[in-house]
Amino acid sequence: DVVCTVTGTVGGGAFSGRGQRGRSWGDPDWERMTLARTLSAWFDDGGAISLVAVRPAKASSHADEAVTALLLDGEEVRPVGEPRLSTTYDAEERQRAAGLELYLDAEDGAAIRAAGEVVAGTTLDLGRLRLDCAFFRWRSQGRSGVGRYDVLRRV
Repeated sequence: DVVCTVTGTVGGGAFSGRGQRGRSWGDPDWERMTLARTLSAWFDDGGAISLVAVRPAKASSHADEAVTALLLDGEEVRPVGEPRLSTTYDAEERQRAAGLELYLDAEDGAAIRAAGEVVAGTTLDLGRLRLDCAFFRWRSQGRSGVGRYDVLRRV
C-alpha cells in the first residue's frame, strides 16, 4: 500500500487530503475464515497506520484473530510488534468507533494509541459476503486524521 495525497470533489465541494492506494492478490478461502478487517488512518502530519486482521472460522472471538499492523512515520515504515484493535459495533454489527494500541516493542511496554469514530459509511451485500465500509475521523497523540475501516464477513 502507498500513502498519497488525494484531491477531487466531494458533495459539490473541493477536497484535498490524505489517502491510500493498495492492491490485493489471491483468492481468500472463506471456508477457513469468517471475518477480515482492514483499517487505515492518515494523519495531517504525513504519518499513517495500516492494520489487517483475519478471524479464522473456528475462532471464538477477536482475540483469536491474526493481526498485523504497520506505522508510517515520515519516510520510515515500522512494523508493530503487538497491535491491538478494539471496536464498538451498532445493532446491525457495523463499526461505529475504534481504539488502537500499537506496541512497537513488546519489551518496552509503551503503546501508541489512536481513537476513531465513524463519519460516514455504507453496507454492501456481496452474496455470501457483506462489506461494511466506514470512513473514520482519527486522533492519536495530539494529531488528527481520517481513514477507512472495512469489515468483510461471511453471512
